[in-house]
Amino acid sequence: MSRENTVIYLIHPPDIEFIDPEIKKNFGVERSISITKALITKTYSKIKKMNYMMVLGYSRSKKFFDLRWLDHDEPGFLETDGLSYSSAFNKVAEYAFRVGAKSVVWVNHLCPFIENGDLALAFSNIRERQIVIGPAANKGIYLLGFNRELFRIIGETIISPVTCLLYTSPSPR
Repeated sequence: MSRENTVIYLIHPPDIEFIDPEIKKNFGVERSISITKALITKTYSKIKKMNYMMVLGYSRSKKFFDLRWLDHDEPGFLETDGLSYSSAFNKVAEYAFRVGAKSVVWVNHLCPFIENGDLALAFSNIRERQIVIGPAANKGIYLLGFNRELFRIIGETIISPVTCLLYTSPSPR
């Protein structure tokens, strides 16, 4: 597995404070936690099976201090406790590039329909265009990819506003 193409996956624990308000409103507290946990787990499982390096950013809670709820193998993660989504995104992207990535693709944590072909196309397009945005049906985005050069040039200038949009995009595709 090459590190050149790396997937960024940022997650919060399935605690009520991190659940999207729209999901809570539509399904109630207990069901929304269950739905969110299932979506995060399914998305993670699909990405894990693909032949890409994954950098996982995780903001822990007292109840979910590690990732055993996500994977029995307890994957390693980059700690993002207390960071805004934008800062966590930048921290994880910087780390991915520092350890050898040439291109990264962020995948929305509520996107269990992501396929290997989606990522392959995104990485292919990054080589030609430097940035890729996967639009979602709800006017948000489910995928954002860019290369090292673009990140070095614009960094937080564009990534901060885009990551605000990323986090407010609860239902990809």
